[in-house]
Amino acid sequence: MLLLAGFAGLALVLALAGVYGVLAYSVARRTNEIGIRLALGAAHGSVLGLVVAQGLRPVFVRAGGRPRASVWLSRLMTSLLFGVTASDPLTYGRRVPAVNADGDAGVLSACSDGASVNPVVALRND
Repeated sequence: MLLLAGFAGLALVLALAGVYGVLAYSVARRTNEIGIRLALGAAHGSVLGLVVAQGLRPVFVRAGGRPRASVWLSRLMTSLLFGVTASDPLTYGRRVPAVNADGDAGVLSACSDGASVNPVVALRND
C-alpha cells in the first residue's frame, strides 16, 4: 500500500509539472499579446484572469470526466479492493479536490509569470 501511495504521489507531482509546463509554454507564446494588452491599458488583474481562465478550463474538464472513468475501472477491480466498495463516496470526495488543487497550483504558478510581463520588454522583442 505504501508503494502504491508513493506512485500516486509521484503521478500527482508529474501531473503538476505537466500542467505547469504546458501553460508556461502557452503564456510564453502569448508574451507579445499580453504586452500589447498591458501597453494599451489593460489591468494586470484582467490579463491574469484571462490566462487563468484559459488554464483552468482543461483542469475542470479533467476533474469532471475522471470520476466516471474511475467508477468504471473500480468495478473491474472489485476483487482487489479491501475495506472500500467500488463506488465509495468518501474516496471520490477526497480525490476530486486533490486533483483540482494539483491543477490549480500548476495553473496559478504559470500564470503569475505571465501577469508579470513588462510591456516594454514584450514589445521590444518584435
